[in-house]
Amino acid sequence: MRLLKTIRIAITNCVLVLFGIAAGEAGETEGREGKGAGEKASNAAGNKNEKSAPKTSKKETAKPEINVTDEAINAYEKDFQDLADYRKRKKMPEAGSENDDSTAAKLIIGDNEYYGKNAGQTKADVIEELIVNPQTATHAEGDVFYQAKTKKDGVNSTKATIILDRYPCKSCGINGGIRGMAKQLGITDLTIVTPSRVVKFNPQIKPKPNPFM
Repeated sequence: MRLLKTIRIAITNCVLVLFGIAAGEAGETEGREGKGAGEKASNAAGNKNEKSAPKTSKKETAKPEINVTDEAINAYEKDFQDLADYRKRKKMPEAGSENDDSTAAKLIIGDNEYYGKNAGQTKADVIEELIVNPQTATHAEGDVFYQAKTKKDGVNSTKATIILDRYPCKSCGINGGIRGMAKQLGITDLTIVTPSRVVKFNPQIKPKPNPFM
């Protein structure tokens, strides 16, 4: 009897142990499945948020107006004559002549007019007032914008016209020297006149395509 009782107790303990192991494994499986479901839900929510997040807009650009007709250029005949007279006063060679190696510029902002030439200002002075590349700082374009920036009430309009008796160099034109200075002065309507074209755009917005390419 005692032996039989001992056997029954042993069998009962084995059953309880086996039941406990099975229950533990089931719990672990449920835990893993629950964790996996939670991760899937979290990933799904993350992907949804990524899709719904607003995309960063591209940098704003605007198409410039470019006119290469004789009619458009001849409309500034008086301004070109003013530059020719300025050259005489400054004892500069005639524009386009064999000895000519510089530019004369006329900048009109509101009722203000500024005349300038290459090396009209020191590079250090221009760079102190304007954020501009070193080459433009020594050119006629840098000279006239420097005058406008440093004169009291020198910028009394958001509209400006600059007339050049030579085509702008790479630093002033293609690389944006003129546009950058006009932008700093708050100009929103800029016309650039050269002997071969008239360009018009808002300096606050990058012109595309580049009007000097």
